[in-house]
Amino acid sequence: MKTLITAISSPGRKTLLASVLAAALAGLAVPASAAPASVVISQVYGAGGNAGASYNRDFIELFNRSGVAQSLTGMSVQYQSATGTTWQATALPNVTLQPGQYFLVTGASGGAVGADVGTADQTGSLNLSGTTGKVALASQAAAMTVADGGGKIVDLVGFGTANLFETTVAPAPSNTTSIKRGGQGCVDTDNNGADFAAGLIDPRRSTSATNACGGPVVQPIVTDCPSAISTVQGSAASGLLKASDADSIVNAASISGGAVAGIALSGFAPAAAVGASASVSLDVGASVPSGSYAVVVNFSNGDAQSLSCTVSVKVAGEHTIPQIQG
Repeated sequence: MKTLITAISSPGRKTLLASVLAAALAGLAVPASAAPASVVISQVYGAGGNAGASYNRDFIELFNRSGVAQSLTGMSVQYQSATGTTWQATALPNVTLQPGQYFLVTGASGGAVGADVGTADQTGSLNLSGTTGKVALASQAAAMTVADGGGKIVDLVGFGTANLFETTVAPAPSNTTSIKRGGQGCVDTDNNGADFAAGLIDPRRSTSATNACGGPVVQPIVTDCPSAISTVQGSAASGLLKASDADSIVNAASISGGAVAGIALSGFAPAAAVGASASVSLDVGASVPSGSYAVVVNFSNGDAQSLSCTVSVKVAGEHTIPQIQG
């Protein structure tokens, strides 16, 4: 269930209360609405045009995280200050979002500062705080008349010091950061604090590349490398390294760090098929001086994936006379 929580503030402390307790203390009903939404708020930026802002307008980004097309007809994005009780709304047009498609709604500007956000899918006048507030996706076009949404909230993000949010409050954005939903919009655990993180601003719109959620899992490269190769100066040694990928072919290997002259790869054999192992020999020549070397070997495949393993090459000093005599 998507649970909205109200925070009641008192001097010197903030107590987060479950919805029923909050309602009892504050006289404010805090409903539980439907399970994780199909269309969600995926990014919020509220410092548009402010001094030091990266972009010139506030914006709210929506995302269709479901596997089927979703209509925005009759819906709106709405804003309420951190402790306010009045909603302001921007109605959404009669459009349909395809699976993995974004939708950008721009708002007000605090001044002529920052890069142009660019073409919006819907232009509005919502004036967001740069650090704290509440943004909702509502199932009605008009502004909600109940402080907690009255059951009209499809998705909610309370951030900064907001007193209404899903489970825990999301972090605060800033002049140079937005808050973004994880998985490029796919993650929805009904916990604003867990689902959102502040970071690089990236306004995405209906023309941006889609991001289908729940697609096939891309398997990683798996390496099989010896932890160490030990020898004595003047004596060569080698170790066999392998790597495989359950859904691709490992087709290259290289040393990416830690080697000195005399340490090299040889005899690389690419994987013969998807899921099969590639192999290569890590050779330590007789000329390598005594010492320890953390040799990093990198494997890559045809899907632009790579993974490295580190082999500790240990070369002891030259043989003593008793060692030579056996």
